[in-house]
Amino acid sequence: MLLNKIDFSPYFDVLGPYYQKTYKEKYESVKDLYFRVLFEGAKTNIIDRFINNDESFYVIGAMRGNKIINYNKHKTLQPGSSVQKYSDFSGDYFVCPINKIGDITAFKNYFLVN
Repeated sequence: MLLNKIDFSPYFDVLGPYYQKTYKEKYESVKDLYFRVLFEGAKTNIIDRFINNDESFYVIGAMRGNKIINYNKHKTLQPGSSVQKYSDFSGDYFVCPINKIGDITAFKNYFLVN
């Protein structure tokens, strides 16, 4: 597993609520679930690629929003980051290391019970 050299946590995270200066001044509301999705290519034209053109993507797991918040780990949005809506503004988002994620079996069980 690829580890961050600063805190030795897994490099990949489950992304949770975020804010971005001048776009979302406060953290967005916490959702029930956040998903870790993998796909090939750049993060552009999401609706066109995955909904209109039925391009493949992979859901590898999910995590409850309140668990991400309670983990209380943050990453900073850097200007020009690929996850930013507006590239000139910084912000912050809650994250949880990918090794804490509920796998796809736990995700399916969540929906079968609820």
